[in-house]
Amino acid sequence: MFEVKCEQIQLNEEDSYPFKFDNYVMEQVQKKYGSINTFEFLLKGYRYKVNEHGEYDLKDGERQIEIVEPDIETMNFILPLMIREGMEIEGKDLEATDKELIRSINRPYYEIAEEIKAEFGRCFISTKKQKPRRVKKAVR
Repeated sequence: MFEVKCEQIQLNEEDSYPFKFDNYVMEQVQKKYGSINTFEFLLKGYRYKVNEHGEYDLKDGERQIEIVEPDIETMNFILPLMIREGMEIEGKDLEATDKELIRSINRPYYEIAEEIKAEFGRCFISTKKQKPRRVKKAVR
């Protein structure tokens, strides 16, 4: 078999939990947000700039992004899922409800957001050394 390593997240002075962002969590993200990209924008606090007419602010034809605070509703959705996945991976039971987990947080939200973003990023990093693959261009 194989061993899956979970990072720990500290919610307050006393409570720390394993948490994991993996394909099972990503599946729930897609169901709720429609795409991983939409979720990532909310989690990272990205938003497309709009002008006074409500149109996208473009520079060289590209939509411009501004950074605002991470979306708290998104954080409150994903954190319990990640903790539950980490607990299941480690074979532990979690008796707290999602609301209890969120209410137990006694740290600045931006610190929690940074840890969630870091774990989200680890989901896309391969731990195996792989040979570069050749990609054939599609013929049109």
